[in-house]
Amino acid sequence: MKIHKPSSYEEYLEKQINANIVKQNVVWVSEKDIVMLSNYLRPSRPRQALCHGTRNGKELEFFKKHLDLEKIIGTEVSPLGVNYPDTILWDFHLMNEEWRGAMDFIYSNSFDHSFDPEACLDTWMACLKPGGVCIIEWSQDSSESFSNAVDVFGGSMEEYRALFEKKHRVVEVLTRSDYRPEDYGSLGQRWFFVLKNRNTPADN
Repeated sequence: MKIHKPSSYEEYLEKQINANIVKQNVVWVSEKDIVMLSNYLRPSRPRQALCHGTRNGKELEFFKKHLDLEKIIGTEVSPLGVNYPDTILWDFHLMNEEWRGAMDFIYSNSFDHSFDPEACLDTWMACLKPGGVCIIEWSQDSSESFSNAVDVFGGSMEEYRALFEKKHRVVEVLTRSDYRPEDYGSLGQRWFFVLKNRNTPADN
């Protein structure tokens, strides 16, 4: 596990914003992945959701298309994020008290952008309703060898799980059964950790 610590918070923001500008039109999220996750989530009838690090908002668009949500919010640390629907300017390390205990699910493929992943995760988990889930993507791009000044946190799947299970509960790890190598290119398959708060009963 590796964290590429910035020299200051200001440096962190600068590098995140600059990378966002460069990658503004790059879409990382796969609609097929969101379809799989939506099928998993649908039986619990989620109404409110939060997605972190959404860049150009594609995951918001896909979740709204495939789930009947009352409200979905995306966060983006770059000011360009507010140009996209349902997106606010926000650092996902920070707690918004309006979100505390309010979300049916949280999704992110940007956990590797956290300079303090344990504290960041605690903040996200505190935003879940009882029985709510936090879904965090892992791919080879999330590993230590890809850690840099922008993707500041890297770890193996086993290290991600160990971090999650310090305080929380991994209930499932999902991946698409119809995955094909050409779907994602050289970075290979993607997995999705489904987390619940540890005090959530096992049948919820």
